[in-house]
Amino acid sequence: MTAMKVRRVVDMVRGQDVEKALDTLRFAPYAAAEPVFKCVASAAANARNNKQLRGQLVISEAYVDEGPTLKRFRP
Repeated sequence: MTAMKVRRVVDMVRGQDVEKALDTLRFAPYAAAEPVFKCVASAAANARNNKQLRGQLVISEAYVDEGPTLKRFRP
């Protein structure tokens, strides 16, 4: 999955509260929505359980970077 395709999904939920973002991702028609949904749900669970943050959680930052490129050659 390319970074450009995932960025399109992340741009939809940046700045939203977590519950609205999860609803948006649940019904988004993109293949990248499922991994982003899992990431947002995991981050929200970590904020609630590990950091004891209660109340309205908002996605303030979300970014997608490219991974390493595998160089190919022809013998």
